[in-house]
This record gives sequence, C-alpha cells and structure tokens, in this order.
Amino acid sequence: MDFQAFNHYEEQQRQKRLAEKQQAEEQQRIADEVRNKVLSQIARSLHAANEQTREAQRKASLKRQEQAPIKEKGSPIENTFYVAWCAAYPLIEIKRQYPIGKYRVDFAHLETKTAIELDGHSFHSHKQDRNRDYARQHDIESQGWYILRFTGSQVWSDVESCIDLADSRIMARHGR
Repeated sequence: MDFQAFNHYEEQQRQKRLAEKQQAEEQQRIADEVRNKVLSQIARSLHAANEQTREAQRKASLKRQEQAPIKEKGSPIENTFYVAWCAAYPLIEIKRQYPIGKYRVDFAHLETKTAIELDGHSFHSHKQDRNRDYARQHDIESQGWYILRFTGSQVWSDVESCIDLADSRIMARHGR
C-alpha cells in the first residue's frame, strides 16, 4: 500500500469514527430528550395524582368534620336534635353553629333563612340571659332570618315533635 493510499484509508477511518461518534452522540441526545420527556410526563402525572390525593383528603376531612364529630360540635341537647334531624330528614341540610352577623345560631337552614335555637337551662335560665337572647333574636331577625326556639325540656321530652315542627316551618318558608 502506498503512502497516499494509506493516508486516504486513515482519513476514511477517521471520518468513519467521527461519523459513528456523531451518530452515537445524536442517539444519546435523542435518548436524553425522550428520557426527559418521559420523566417530565411522570412528574406531571405524579403532581396531578398528588393534587387529587390532597383534594380527596380535604373532602374526606370535611366529611369527617361534618359527620363523625357530632358529639364534639355542640351541647348534648344540640347533638340529640341533630342526630334526630339527620335520621328523619337526611335530604334537608341544616348547618350547625352557623354565623349570622356577629352571632352564631345553633342550626340554620340557609335556603329559607330559618334559624333553630335550642335553649338549654344552664345558659338560658336567668332573666339577663333571656333578655340577651331576645335582643340577639331581634338583631338576627332584622337581617331577614326567622328564628324557631325550643327549650331543652321540649327537646329532651319529645325531640320528634321539635324536628317535625322545624321541618314544617322550613317547608312553609320554602313555599311547599
């Protein structure tokens, strides 16, 4: 092999190695792009799954707060009334400890603006307590609410009559 042919052969080999190296680099670049796209899609999917999990946990927490801790949310008389209400009228939602202006009522039916107050003996037995309750009631009524009151004795002795009366007043205000 002469010198010129040898140089030509070496140049072809160098060009071939360079082309193979460039091809390998291009394949690596493409593989890196594909890997990065796949990782990006996985990251987006994980993020979406985490968001869905957090939302499901938030909803479950709200549901637990609404259902499970019935006994923790109010007085025994409120719990008795609420349990009886939910059993008798599960499709008519009443909110517990609902804020109206600067006050909070025991129960509220929002659609008809009907508030239900339960007056237990320990917090409503003195004249000044009753005077405060009446002033509070007038203020809430001036905001368009109808207030229905039951004494603790009424709830303890016949909770079904109390919830039936509350339902009939709600339905009357609803126009049914």
